[in-house]
Amino acid sequence: MRSGRDLWRVAGKTLFGLVVFMAVLWGYAFASQQWALRTPLPEGAPRSGRCSIWFIGSSTIHKWTNMREIMSPWDARNRGVNGATLDEIDTRYRLDDRTAGTPAAVVFYIGENDIADGMTGSEAAQGVRVLVMHQRTKMPNTPAFVLGMKPSPTRWRFRAQQQAFDRTIQPMIAKMSGVRFVAAGDTLLIDGQPGAFYQDDGIHLNDAGYRRWGGFIRRELESAPTLRYLRDCQPSGGHSS
Repeated sequence: MRSGRDLWRVAGKTLFGLVVFMAVLWGYAFASQQWALRTPLPEGAPRSGRCSIWFIGSSTIHKWTNMREIMSPWDARNRGVNGATLDEIDTRYRLDDRTAGTPAAVVFYIGENDIADGMTGSEAAQGVRVLVMHQRTKMPNTPAFVLGMKPSPTRWRFRAQQQAFDRTIQPMIAKMSGVRFVAAGDTLLIDGQPGAFYQDDGIHLNDAGYRRWGGFIRRELESAPTLRYLRDCQPSGGHSS
C-alpha cells in the first residue's frame, strides 16, 4: 500500500503534467490566432467580378452552407470566420490585396459575438462603422449592406443591446454614400419570439433559418437600384453580353 508521501508525489506529477499540457494547448491556440490575424479573409480569390457578392462576418456567415444555392446565379463568396469578433474581421479585411478583385457588393454581418462578450450595442455599431468606412475607402464605387442583428434563443438576454446596435448603426451609415441597412433579423421572429430556425445550440441558424433569413437578404439586394444589373448574371457567375 502506498504511503501518503507517494500519493502526494503521484498527484504532483499528474498536476505538473496537466499544467504542461494546458500550456502547450494555450500556446497552440494563441499561435493559431496570431497566424489567422496575418491571413486575409477566406474566398477572396479567384478574382471577384461583376456578379460576385462578398458576405463578410462571423460564424452566422461562416456556417451558411446553402449560401450559393440561395444566392444563385450570383457568385456568392462566403468570407465568414467562425467565432470572429469585430477586431479580427477588421484586421483581416485590411489584409486583402488587389488579387481579390472588386465584387458587385459587400454584405456585412458582424458584432453579435462582441455584444455577447459584453460590448454594448452602441460600441459594436461604432466598430462596424469603422469597418464599413474601410470598405468605402477601398471600394468607393461598390455598394455595401449592413445586416441588423439576428435574434436567437440562447442570446435572447442580449436582445436589448442587439436592438440598440440596429438603432445606432442606421443613422451612422445613412450618412455614407452607397451603404444600406438591412433589417433581416426580425424575419426570424414569430409573434415576437425566435422561431424554429435554429440549430441545437440556439444560436446558429438551421437550413430553414438560412432560407428565411437569406431569402430576405436576397430580396433586399435585388431591390437595390445600384445592383439592377445582377439580373443579367448567369449561373456560371458570368454575365450576359
